[in-house]
Amino acid sequence: MSTPQQHYRPHPQPVYYVPVQVKPWSGAAVAGFVLSLLWGFGLLSLVGILLSGIGIADTSGGAKRGRGLAGWGLGLGLLGGAGLVWMFLAGMSSALS
Repeated sequence: MSTPQQHYRPHPQPVYYVPVQVKPWSGAAVAGFVLSLLWGFGLLSLVGILLSGIGIADTSGGAKRGRGLAGWGLGLGLLGGAGLVWMFLAGMSSALS
């Protein structure tokens, strides 16, 4: 009489997960981008320029993310500020004529 052969199954090895360190976002960079994007007739762009500059300085060490957002916020803020100056000069020229 033969006995059924038992198959050896090794126990699965435990899986170890290493937590990933995620850098936090710079709040000033995000706020500067959003405010520059909203424009608000140029007034929000001026605040966006200020916050984007703070965001660039905040992300320069590499401890925080958002340097690209701060750069885009600065560029959009400058465009919005130029639009504000253009609207002011166009309004002044039409008022003088």
